[in-house]
Amino acid sequence: MTKMTLTGKFAAAATALGLTLAPAALVAQEATSPEAPQEAPAASFSDEQLNGFVDAAMEVAEIRDTYMPQLQAAESEADAQALQTEARDEMVAAIEATENMDVQTYTQIGESAQTDEALQARLNTMIQDRVTEQGEG
Repeated sequence: MTKMTLTGKFAAAATALGLTLAPAALVAQEATSPEAPQEAPAASFSDEQLNGFVDAAMEVAEIRDTYMPQLQAAESEADAQALQTEARDEMVAAIEATENMDVQTYTQIGESAQTDEALQARLNTMIQDRVTEQGEG
């Protein structure tokens, strides 16, 4: 793999965490009821959960990248809403299909990463490592 391609993949993956937090909010709307708001616990997530989050975040980023051009080209608000629903459903399915991950935990980690700089740095390092591994393999 060329350095340019690997650098491009890293740049895309490095932004995945930040860009994944918005879909995490969408997923959270689907997964939690308004009567029972969820609070993210202090950053006490296991390595398995964080690895699952990174795997799911990368999948969610791919789904987002697939739907973004379609959303931008939507001809009506109804079309855009239908695409958003379809994308959210795919994101939820991708998260639930990820080992050591569920929607609630994914949302909690995403919310915690927004305020916990150490957690955010750890997740960014994990994403970078994952992209490097994929580039070598």
